[in-house]
Amino acid sequence: MRMYDLLKAYQRQLVMIGALLLLAVGLGLGKLFFADRQNLPANKKEELLAISETSDIEASSASVAANSSEDQFIFVDIKGAVVQPGVYRLPIGERVHDLLKLAGGLTEEAAVELLNQAQILTDQQMIYVLTTTEAKEQDLSPAVFQENGQGMTPESDQDSSHQDQVNINTADVAELTTLSGIGQKKAAAIISYREENGPFKTVEDLKEVSGIGEKTVEKLRPSITV
Repeated sequence: MRMYDLLKAYQRQLVMIGALLLLAVGLGLGKLFFADRQNLPANKKEELLAISETSDIEASSASVAANSSEDQFIFVDIKGAVVQPGVYRLPIGERVHDLLKLAGGLTEEAAVELLNQAQILTDQQMIYVLTTTEAKEQDLSPAVFQENGQGMTPESDQDSSHQDQVNINTADVAELTTLSGIGQKKAAAIISYREENGPFKTVEDLKEVSGIGEKTVEKLRPSITV
């Protein structure tokens, strides 16, 4: 019988024998390694232990440093008249001016005069940049523009004709529920829409809120403002 045929006939047996030999060699080397470690002088054992503990400490320190580094950043959402609206990650202490740089700057339609670019940003803040058209529609000027924790939103008009009206851009649930036909559920829907899409541009925009139709808006029109 040829050597090739012989090897083929006993292939499985040869593989098993080879595996057993490798296992035996591995066990032997393992015993030698552990035996050598057991026979090490006391000072060598202490050195190995110190190296192991140092590695553990370094790994733990790296994890803490990574977490601490992440705590130094905030996330801010910017919408409206900017080149690239979106959510941006910035170091703590950055200002609106820095955020505008990340967002590609203002568009040509932006109402620059209504922006306080020196404002310090906070985590989870939302900034809505109005266009000049939106500012004119809402009769806004820098004198009647305020900033709050949700970003930048217009104040209600200060003239006497609006004193008794509810501003749907700044009113909370309690104020909204004073309106006829607006309960807790609809008030929450108005606030949710406002937070997701920015301030209402006109009273008509209230129809975009789930559960509020044209008839409701017409009924509320004398009582609300933006």
